[in-house]
Formats: sequence, structure tokens, C-alpha cells
Amino acid sequence: MSSQPERQTIRKCHLNFILDSPVPSSQPQPRSQPNSDIPSASTPHVVQYEYIGRQISNGRNVLQRVEMLTADIRVSSFDTHLIVCAGCNKQMSTRGHTSLYYDNCDNWNFHQRTCGKLQDWYNPSSPYRLTPEMAAKFERSRMESRERALAYLVLQDKIKRV
Repeated sequence: MSSQPERQTIRKCHLNFILDSPVPSSQPQPRSQPNSDIPSASTPHVVQYEYIGRQISNGRNVLQRVEMLTADIRVSSFDTHLIVCAGCNKQMSTRGHTSLYYDNCDNWNFHQRTCGKLQDWYNPSSPYRLTPEMAAKFERSRMESRERALAYLVLQDKIKRV
């Protein structure tokens, strides 16, 4: 087992950011000091955010979840406990899970596999394929959702601007 965290680069929606897997620590760090093992994210406008919430033992922290929702072309928009499907505009509640911006809930996962409109996007003969105009519209909507999410998380002391 290496002391260096694994590095994973995500490049979607014209966002370039690096997510580092946190290294488990036996000593929790105070909230006033950011955990250097926790990833940060930045927008194309050089605004960077760093996760400063409690140490997580597995999974993704809230900043990572927001970035993944922002990069997901199947998402039209999102909120703390809501995901809106880009294909059919159906709203999926994620309230069954306590985590904010949770994108791995059963109803959203099931909907992604069964939504006829999303399936049509990948069918070359379908008149309902995803167009560049649609993709740009959804990306703008996700970026608006992201900005609201980041502002909310700063107020909740989950992330900070760096």
C-alpha cells in the first residue's frame, strides 16, 4: 500500500479538475484547517474549492459528488436532494439518503437504465438523439446548479474557496 493517494483525472463538460482519493488517517483534523488529503476542485475561471468537512472513510465527499453531477450529461439540473433527468425532465428525489447531492440512489440509477428518452439519445436512427444544442443547454443548467451548490456548501462549512 503506497502512502501517495491515487490520482484520477476527470475531463467532462469542459471542466478540468483532479480528484485525489483521500488517504485514511487515524487522527481527525480540526474543521478550521483544511484536510490536505481531501481533493479540491476548480472551475475554468480559476476559482478553487477544497473540501473541509469531516474525514470520510470511503466513497466520495460532497464536493466530489457535485462535480460528478455537473459532469453527467444525463442530468439536466440538481439540488441538495433532487436530480432532474435531461431526457424526460422527471425529477428524482434523493431524500432517502442523508448525504447532500447524492447521485447514487436506487431510483436515479433505475431511471437511467429505463428512461426511454435517454435510451433514444444513443439510438442512431432515433429522431430524439442528443443534439449539440441540447447538450449545451443542459451543460449551462448543470453549471448553474453547480454554482448554487458550491455557494450553499461554503455557507454550510463543507467547502472553502482557496
